[in-house]
Amino acid sequence: MSKSNHEVEAMRIIAEAQKKEKGSSGFMALFGGGPNYEEASEMYCNAANLMLMAKQYNTGGELYEKAAECSIKANQGYDAASTYVKAANAYKKSNPERGTQCLKRAVEYYATQGRFSMAAKIQKEIAESLEKNKDTMAEAIDAYQAAADYFEGEGSTSQANQCYLKIAEFCASVGNYTKAVELFEKAAYEALENKLLQYGAKDLFLKAGLCQLCVDVVLARRSLDNYLSRDHRFSAQRS
Repeated sequence: MSKSNHEVEAMRIIAEAQKKEKGSSGFMALFGGGPNYEEASEMYCNAANLMLMAKQYNTGGELYEKAAECSIKANQGYDAASTYVKAANAYKKSNPERGTQCLKRAVEYYATQGRFSMAAKIQKEIAESLEKNKDTMAEAIDAYQAAADYFEGEGSTSQANQCYLKIAEFCASVGNYTKAVELFEKAAYEALENKLLQYGAKDLFLKAGLCQLCVDVVLARRSLDNYLSRDHRFSAQRS
């Protein structure tokens, strides 16, 4: 099967990128002919774009990875991170597992560059992809925990709570009710301190109470009484 014009042009650019990545050798290297990783990275990205236009998604992902590797060699961690994200997007249709690995690399380099909000966002995306498969649920919990840590480090409490609630739901689904109670209550108490989230606290306390019933009925009753007293005070403040 003949190659499309996009693929032919991509192959030409890849050959040029390889030359830039390798650099000149021997006598010519004395005149500044060493590797030019920045240009090589840009060329690999251009070739990847063409491959995606030709619907060669796996090859496009591989080329983005090559571009990211060149950015790392050029000490451009932020560029490497964003390029790994592009690789992950390319792999979505051809190799989701490899795409997840690229996202993990992106998180690593975003964190190294101090871009914790970006690291948190991508880490949450990893968690969302892992939760779709029951076999990777434990990994999803760890991924949501890492995302929550990044969000908390950036002061994004509401975003962190979203991650904690996901963890709580997963813990409840596998019978880890004690951990689920801890996380539901944590989110509920924090919601009470936020005027925009106060109305959702009741539902969170209810979920915590239901999980508590599966652990200890007496403690569940105490938690309910404690919540009702808080709810009465909250209702009085509103009126």
